[in-house]
Amino acid sequence: MKFNQIRKIAVCAALTAAVAFAAVGCGNSKTESKAASVAESTASVSAASSAVSSAASEAVTAEESTAAAAESAVESVAESTVDSVVESAAEQTALVYVESVLESVSESAVESAAESAAESTLTDVESVMEPMIGGVLGEGETEFFFNVTDAEGVETPFTIHTDAKTVGEALLAVNLIAGEDSQYGLYVKTVNGLTVDYDRDGKYWAFYVDGEYAQAGVDATEVKAGSTYAFKVE
Repeated sequence: MKFNQIRKIAVCAALTAAVAFAAVGCGNSKTESKAASVAESTASVSAASSAVSSAASEAVTAEESTAAAAESAVESVAESTVDSVVESAAEQTALVYVESVLESVSESAVESAAESAAESTLTDVESVMEPMIGGVLGEGETEFFFNVTDAEGVETPFTIHTDAKTVGEALLAVNLIAGEDSQYGLYVKTVNGLTVDYDRDGKYWAFYVDGEYAQAGVDATEVKAGSTYAFKVE
C-alpha cells in the first residue's frame, strides 16, 4: 500500500471522529460523558493516524532504498557483462585474423622455405666437413700438397691452390691450421679441426717439408709449387 493511500485512510478516520463529536455536542447534557468518550476516541484515532503515516513513510523510504540498491546491482552486472562480451569479441577477432593469415600462406611457399633452409644447412655442414675429409682447397696460381696425420696414424691429403708467399699464410687462408703467436713464430695447436696441446697431451704438431723435419716454422716457410708439406702428431 502506498504512502498517500494510507494517509487518506487516516484522515478519513479523523474526520469521522470529529463529525461524531459534533453530533453528540448538539444533544442534551446527558450525552456529555459520551462526548468525552468520543473525544478520547478521536485523539486515539489521530495518534494512530500519525503512527500509520510515520510507518508508511518509513516503508516508502525502505522501498526506495531497496529499489536503488537493486538498480545499482543491475547496472554493475550489466557493465561486467558488457566488458566480458567486448573482451570475448576481441579475442575472437584476433583468432580469426591469425587463421586468415595462416590460410593465406600457400603450401608451396611453406615447402619452398623448408627446402631452402635444408639446402642452406647442408651447405654449412659441407663447408665444415670439407677440410676434414681432404680435397682441393683455395684459389691461386701455385699448387702444393698438404698432408695431415693424426695421433692414430690416419692421413688426410689435400691439394692447395694459393697465391700466398708462405705455407702458413696459405693454410690459414683455408682454415686448415690455427695457433698462437710466439717468439719463434706461429705455434700451431690445431690442424684440420684437431687440437693437440703439449702442456695437456704431451704431444705436438710436427711440421715436415717434402718428408723432412722442417728447419723453420710454417709461417716462415716459403711456398714452392709441387712441394709436399705435412703436419703429424708426435
